[in-house]
Amino acid sequence: MAAEISDLPIRSATSITRKGRYWAEWLFLLAALLMLGSYIGYSQSKEYRRIETQQRERLANQAELIEKNLVPQLLSAKRAMDGILGDLPTRWAEKQVIEPVNPRLKLISETQVGVTVLLIANTDGKIVASSLEGLVGFDISGRDYFQVARQHKNRQTLYITAPFINALGEISVSLVRTIIGP
Repeated sequence: MAAEISDLPIRSATSITRKGRYWAEWLFLLAALLMLGSYIGYSQSKEYRRIETQQRERLANQAELIEKNLVPQLLSAKRAMDGILGDLPTRWAEKQVIEPVNPRLKLISETQVGVTVLLIANTDGKIVASSLEGLVGFDISGRDYFQVARQHKNRQTLYITAPFINALGEISVSLVRTIIGP
């Protein structure tokens, strides 16, 4: 039996301690990396929430500012359109030519902030009156805003288009009302 015991490899206490230390170092490194990763993840999440809150507040402030500036302009434009629309049935009933409306449209477009062109088109999409006389006779029947107003035919609704680039290369928004008459 003595020979059998001597054939077994002898492990010293230092080799066991070395292996234990080796695994302890890896576990310590893993724990440190896990803690560092958690801290970075938490910091990133906290920063994301801070930026999101800041941007939401900024967006709300900008929306409020746009509302304060744009709503009065839209209401003013709607009142001007109501005045023009209120006068048109009288002119049609009296068989007056629509051209005397052009100077009125021009005056309104010059005095309204943000309004560059006012126009009136017939059911075929031909412009019959405009604040820019060069537009009279121009065909707008293919424009989206004309098609929407033509389909819905609601005299009280003010249709507002999405911003688009107009023929002059400017970014524009169209306000459209339907005229119900002869």
